Amino acid sequence: MADFKSNLDEALSLISVEGKHIAMLTRWFSCEGGLELYCHKLVEELLDRGVRVSVVCEENKSDFSHASLSVIDYGPPFKKLSKGDAYRYAFRKTRETLERLENVDLVHSQQLPSPRHEVVTFHNHTVNRLSNTGRSFERVVNKAKSSFTDRYQTKMLFDRRLASEAHCRIFVSSTEQEEYYREFNLAPNSPYVIAYPGATTGREVETIEGEPCDYDEYERVSRFPFLFVGKGYRMKGLDILFKACRLLKSYGAEFELNVVGLEKKPILAAALIRYKIEDRVNFLGYVSDVSRVFDSSYAIVTPSRLESFGMAPLQAMRHGLVPIVSRVSGIAEVLESGVNGLILENHLDAEELAFQMKRLIDEPDLLSAMSSRARKRACDFTWKKTADATIFAYQHVIHSKMNI
Repeated sequence: MADFKSNLDEALSLISVEGKHIAMLTRWFSCEGGLELYCHKLVEELLDRGVRVSVVCEENKSDFSHASLSVIDYGPPFKKLSKGDAYRYAFRKTRETLERLENVDLVHSQQLPSPRHEVVTFHNHTVNRLSNTGRSFERVVNKAKSSFTDRYQTKMLFDRRLASEAHCRIFVSSTEQEEYYREFNLAPNSPYVIAYPGATTGREVETIEGEPCDYDEYERVSRFPFLFVGKGYRMKGLDILFKACRLLKSYGAEFELNVVGLEKKPILAAALIRYKIEDRVNFLGYVSDVSRVFDSSYAIVTPSRLESFGMAPLQAMRHGLVPIVSRVSGIAEVLESGVNGLILENHLDAEELAFQMKRLIDEPDLLSAMSSRARKRACDFTWKKTADATIFAYQHVIHSKMNI
């Protein structure tokens, strides 16, 4: 079996993708966000390898140009659609657009509903994920939504189709791959590739070098700066983080929490008052250059219930921040707890989270050592490697077609 795999890998390596025409399907072509940044950086890398790319999207939000790149934006709907209708709209529009495209060698969907997809990159969990990772009431509600709402049922339908019909699947973590294969009963030998994201946002220099910060100087900082990046209150675990902050404050710890990606809406303001931490939490809203925030923080905390990988912690690690992440997050599989990050075994336990946060506040030597190792670990993740894994998936599909 090992010899067969070795021979197959060697055969695939001889297949060139240079000059191939790839139709890349994504909702928005943009260098902002998670999925969007992943797709944009991947397209840039593919173009550098001599691949011709036609991006098919709802809206083009990028000013990037290249001789071998064409961007076809079919436009947003004329009226606001429900989530279920939005999935169906994307399916119809990608079908219409693909029918007009000529000489396409492969169609690669970034989890966008489509009638044709030889390769699919999955960025989001299945709709049933929260039924395994949420609180008891969240599990019950999620199961009900999965059974009775058009939004959840439509997403499940399209995800099942994407997963079952793709010639090769790409996942951003093994955690996500295992979930999809289990959820949709995919055969163990159904081909897949793990393509982790790169650690850079595209705004900073690709190689962030230099010595890690001297954390002895943090004694002169009045409050230890923690960072949270995300748009979900419960899904990203901000509710658990608020509870942990209440505990930290009761312990007498001096800290502050900066929240990026969310505005201070009434419901969040009420939560701060409820937990008596309104003097410790700052809402920064949308930040176009998040690297600026990374440079003023010591640790990033993401106790997520749902996180296929976790690009923000990885990007923060590149700047020397120590990540505190949940075990159910994809990024946990590439970290070693206590070495280059801290992993929450129970992401719903505010006391465990508070304990891990306090460790970093109380132990500057641990903080400094973990910061250095986190920065080094993040450098292992590049968009070049993401493209290498993706091209391997392309080679597998081309090889399969050659042997039909």
